[in-house]
Amino acid sequence: MRSSFQSFGIGLILAIVLVYLILMAQFASFSDPFIILLAIPPGLSGVILFLMATGTTLNVMSLMGVVMTTGIAVSNSILIVQFVGTLRAHVVP
Repeated sequence: MRSSFQSFGIGLILAIVLVYLILMAQFASFSDPFIILLAIPPGLSGVILFLMATGTTLNVMSLMGVVMTTGIAVSNSILIVQFVGTLRAHVVP
């Protein structure tokens, strides 16, 4: 169990770093990917809150849910940042 948690932790950190690098190449900016990845801590705090509220233990299934929640939060943030960029392009000549 301990090795599974360590593997998920290493995988999550590696995934965050790789997503940042990919987003940095896609947006050609250092700040946009940083803004996008700022959605991860609130998502993780929500997961921890719901685990405590339901009395569920932290296990492999819940860690897979953390990975999925992180992906959904990043995906939603990408859409929001792209929409803001589109609005800026239309408003500011």
